[in-house]
Amino acid sequence: MEQSYGGQERRYYKRCSVELPVKLSFISDEVKTQVVEFYEAHTIDISGGGLAIKVQSLDREIIPQINVGVIRCGIKLHIPIYAEQIMMLTKSAWIMRQLSMGPEDSGYIIGVQFTDITTVNKDKIIGFIVGSYLGKQ
Repeated sequence: MEQSYGGQERRYYKRCSVELPVKLSFISDEVKTQVVEFYEAHTIDISGGGLAIKVQSLDREIIPQINVGVIRCGIKLHIPIYAEQIMMLTKSAWIMRQLSMGPEDSGYIIGVQFTDITTVNKDKIIGFIVGSYLGKQ
């Protein structure tokens, strides 16, 4: 579902609405020793520059840090046409709480921008998006 806000589109890459499994972890440069917890999540949309990710629950203490970009997000993305997961580091662009009538629909949506991704992995994502638009996926 693409929303229109009435302003000029600033994205460099076209977005593709697709639900793909994601494992999400949060990394702080300020904390030297970290216990990495992976959150199960899924994409809402994907582009060559970033993702919108839906996660059911988050530790409330990290939400403000995500919101101001203090911590980075480590992501493992599974695209079914590729054997290996695509791994990347991202920074958050925004986060919002999603409330709904049922617990399965509530959670958080996080918009992230790629900051550390290999050219090969970025090309895989762009290839998947192009294939989706051409009906080959």
